[in-house]
Amino acid sequence: MEVIEELVSISKQLQIDGANEAETRLKVIDKVLFDVLKWTHEDVNVEERVLEDGSATFSDYVIRTANVAFVVEAKKVGIPFESSPKSRWLKLSTTNLKGALGEAVTQARDYCRKLGIQFAVVTNGEQWVVFPANRIDQVAFNESSAIVFNSLKSALVDDYSDFYGLLSREAVVNSSLDNSLLHYTEDQVEERRLRNFQRSGFSAENKNPIYPLIEEAVTLAFSDTITEMDPALFEKCYVNTADRVKFDRKINMHLSKSQKIFNKTPVRPLSGKKKGDFKNVLLKAQKKSKPLAIVILGTVGAGKTTFQHYTRNVSSRDIFEKEIDGFHPQWLRVDFLKYTEDCSPAEFIYESLMDMIVDSEELCDQGNCVDLAYEKDIKALRMTTKRGDNAENLFNNAVSDLLVSDYKKKKPYVKKILSYVGGRVPVYLVVDNVDQLSEEVQSRIFSESISLADKLGVNIVISIRSSTYVKHRNSSSFNAFDFDPILIEPPKVESVISKRFFLARNIVEGDKGDFTAENGSHVIVDDLAVLVELVQSSVLGTEVGNLLDVLAAGDIRNALRMTRHFLEHGYSNSGKAYSIYKQTGAYVLPKHEALRAILLGSHAVYSEDFSLIGNPFDSRLGRVNLQMTRLFVVVN
Repeated sequence: MEVIEELVSISKQLQIDGANEAETRLKVIDKVLFDVLKWTHEDVNVEERVLEDGSATFSDYVIRTANVAFVVEAKKVGIPFESSPKSRWLKLSTTNLKGALGEAVTQARDYCRKLGIQFAVVTNGEQWVVFPANRIDQVAFNESSAIVFNSLKSALVDDYSDFYGLLSREAVVNSSLDNSLLHYTEDQVEERRLRNFQRSGFSAENKNPIYPLIEEAVTLAFSDTITEMDPALFEKCYVNTADRVKFDRKINMHLSKSQKIFNKTPVRPLSGKKKGDFKNVLLKAQKKSKPLAIVILGTVGAGKTTFQHYTRNVSSRDIFEKEIDGFHPQWLRVDFLKYTEDCSPAEFIYESLMDMIVDSEELCDQGNCVDLAYEKDIKALRMTTKRGDNAENLFNNAVSDLLVSDYKKKKPYVKKILSYVGGRVPVYLVVDNVDQLSEEVQSRIFSESISLADKLGVNIVISIRSSTYVKHRNSSSFNAFDFDPILIEPPKVESVISKRFFLARNIVEGDKGDFTAENGSHVIVDDLAVLVELVQSSVLGTEVGNLLDVLAAGDIRNALRMTRHFLEHGYSNSGKAYSIYKQTGAYVLPKHEALRAILLGSHAVYSEDFSLIGNPFDSRLGRVNLQMTRLFVVVN
């Protein structure tokens, strides 16, 4: 805001001083382009040579992105452009293009034609005129219209959102000039899409008749949220890795060390006055040492949440179930999937911690936790309460008011409780699913989480993108912790799917069922585990399995979804497949059927809105000149 106010003020002063074009460019136009509209110096060429028919001229600015460019022609601030102050639009007719404006527009138009550039801007620093200079859609130049901002105050204050939405780097990259000046506001080939001629969005033939028999087992076994499973089932689904072992060792060593410090007294206590000195030294050392901090790095879908859950509920479960001094080690998980940006990350964490404290019998125990956490405050209130017949009531009311006040504020209450508990058992603040938010929000969460953990004196485990970690690792907040970054590489897709099939098979083993084959015959299945083996044989060690691995691109969550799609819609001849498998013990589904099932699911034709596989060729809807790069997947 300060930059904008300064620019408006400078522009007015330059008009009074009668500044030349060079000064106008330096003090106003450059700042608007780079500071306000966020163009980079790499995007902009100044004084670019324009050569045609042996004569050379120079364009003031040529601004380019990967798929669009525009020319900016600058004039000195003292040359006014004649235009209608009441209208934003100005038709580029011969009548309207008079005087300084007409000369500037004609000059910029000629530059665009010679350079093969479609759009142009003319400005005197105060007024900004944006227009299509070199159209390729059979609309004459004089039939086109320009968008006019008649003052810098209009562009940067009154109509800032329109100005920024038209000329900023972000807007131009997203086709703002096409949409605003050429009116390309809709997908121009939408009406030609095959799905618009298929009135029925679903196809009964795509349904796999054997799937309902194993649907419940597949849904459970191939869920991408297995952290909600029973720990015993969860352990069977988990694929161990070297990273997993390193993480477990780090957590278990820290827990074990903490338990020894809190539980064990010296074997040979010193005598006399120094009897408890050794234990006190150990306790002080524990309090002075830096808290544990683990940063889990990895791509979205690599399994970072599963990674954390395995530690708490499987590999370190026994340690977390051991009671120390009336408390168990605390694993306080804050899930940022539920985060909305109507509050700060720190406020969200405090809210989540407060909910966990209220739900915990240990942490909300009045006698064993709350009163002891507020012991110093309660003693202070006791000392300041006036003596008399009503002293005890006054004291109790003061204590009650303090606790209620802190409870309502949440933040001081959380600090007291966790600081107290953290002095007795290890407390881990686990911040998860941060990497699914924007880079800017991630940075805020990361900074505020570290600061909060430092204030509370607790350990922290946080999952973020590698770029966010690199950005902050040299900041002062890191000094409060001994950070140990762990990069999580996604496990092999085939290993994950193999374990999930094993779980599904065990769930349905011994159950019976029946289905109607494609030829109408009634098929009885004595053991549903055979059906799981049948579909498994089409995935593991086959081209279908390789296809799932490639299409998932390291996202295990997506690989599981695609496998569920394949199992539900991938068998058009289920009766034949079952018969062949029973006779030979092997059957592999044709790979084209697998691809169809993964791409289309229950739909008759491909749709970007519903398919698990995006269309990499359809990158810019609404751009006619790019339509030949589009790939439309058609299945009859």
